[in-house]
Amino acid sequence: MSVETFENMNFLSALFDTFINFVRRNPLLVLLIVILAVTAPSLLRGIASVVLYLVGGFILFIILLVVWARWKIYKMQKQMRDQFGGGAQQGPHGGFYTFYGPGAGRTQSGRQRTERQPDEGEVKVHKTASTPEKRISNRVGDYVDFEETQD
Repeated sequence: MSVETFENMNFLSALFDTFINFVRRNPLLVLLIVILAVTAPSLLRGIASVVLYLVGGFILFIILLVVWARWKIYKMQKQMRDQFGGGAQQGPHGGFYTFYGPGAGRTQSGRQRTERQPDEGEVKVHKTASTPEKRISNRVGDYVDFEETQD
């Protein structure tokens, strides 16, 4: 007897043992299936097709969920690359990295970046609204911030 035949027999033996264990654990269900198969085979076929469609639909849903998640992740990666991609470069395995060594201010083609770096100590002042918008109605008093101190 060859090794392949022996492996096939082990597989069939394991499959048969699993079936026998299922029948032992669920005798009423097996009896109901046998009665349906003998008395109303078309009804059994209908039930089997409904179960098959449910399982197939679930598998299809999982596949679509995985595809959607991968697309969403790709979209977020592209958005981050566009937003923060100034110093990031494509890595050899598809990832991104930032180089902080000599020539870090250069682009991939070797040219110096043209964006202006702020001088050291330079201060920029941005004007904001003179009075903040009140978030509560005018009928309510002003909010007083206080701290409790222990004597």
